[in-house]
Amino acid sequence: MVARALRRVRGAHRAQRRRLRRPPRRRQPGHRARRQWFGTALWARQEFDRAKAVLPDSRARLERAFGPEHPEVAAALRYEGNLYFVLTDFDAALATWRRGLDIILRTRGEDDPLVVVFQGNIAAALARARRSIDAVAAFEAVVRSLERRHGPDHIELCTQLDNLAASYLEAGQLDPARAVIDRSLAIRRRVLGEDHAEVARSLLGLGEWGLHARDYATAIPAFERALAIRAGTDVHTLCAAAPSTAWPARCGCPSATASAPARSSSKPSPPSPPWDPPARSTSPRPPRGATRT
Repeated sequence: MVARALRRVRGAHRAQRRRLRRPPRRRQPGHRARRQWFGTALWARQEFDRAKAVLPDSRARLERAFGPEHPEVAAALRYEGNLYFVLTDFDAALATWRRGLDIILRTRGEDDPLVVVFQGNIAAALARARRSIDAVAAFEAVVRSLERRHGPDHIELCTQLDNLAASYLEAGQLDPARAVIDRSLAIRRRVLGEDHAEVARSLLGLGEWGLHARDYATAIPAFERALAIRAGTDVHTLCAAAPSTAWPARCGCPSATASAPARSSSKPSPPSPPWDPPARSTSPRPPRGATRT
C-alpha cells in the first residue's frame, strides 16, 4: 500500500514537471471570435455600456493576433461601427467603417461582398447625420458597386435605389430622385409583379416625391395604389374608381378605364382618402440595405 501510494505521488510529480516545462498553449482565434459574438449579443440586448467595452477589446485582440490590416480586423470594425451607429455617435461610426472599408479594399479587392456592406453603412450614417450631399455621393457609390456585382436591372439594387432617391429628396434634387424612383419601380414590377409589397414601397417613394414636387396628381394615385397593395385588394380597382386621374394611363390597364362608370358633371367627385404621413422616428436604428448584422 505504501509503495503504491509512493508510485502515485512520483507519477503526479513527473506529470507536474512536464506541464511546467511545456510552453504555454496559445489561444486559438475562435476565442477572440467568441468574445466578438459576446459583444454583439450585449449590443442586441441593449447593454451598450458593456458592449462598448467588449467590442473594442475584441478588435484590439485581433489586431495583436493578426496585425492591423487583416480582414478579421475589418469584420470586427464592422460590428464596432454598428454599435456607434446605434448610440448615434455618427462620427465614430464613420471613422470605424471607413477604416474597415480601406482594409477590405487593400486585402480582398473591390469585388468582396463586405465592400457593399461598408459602403451602405457609411451612406446610412451620412443620411442620418443630415449630410445630404455626402449621402448622395455615398449611395451612388453603393449603387455602382451593386451594378458591377449584379448588373443594372437586378432586384438587389432596389433598396439602395430607394435610399438614393430619399437622399436626393433631402438634398432638394427632384429630377434625379424621380428618375431613380421610376427605375426602382420598373425593376420591382418586372421581377416581382404588380401586387407585391415591394412594389408598394416604390409607390410610396413616388408619392413622397409628388409631395416634395407639389405634384398631387402623381402623389395621390401612388399612395392609393400602395394602400390597395398593402390591403391585399385588386390593384386595378382604384384605377376604375378614379379614371379622371393620370394613373390609369400610366398603369396601362385600358380595361379598368373602359369599365369605369360614367361620371355625371353635376355630382362632384368623391374626395381622395386622406394620407397621414408617418412621424419620423427619432430612435436610433441600424443601417438599412447592406448586410445585416
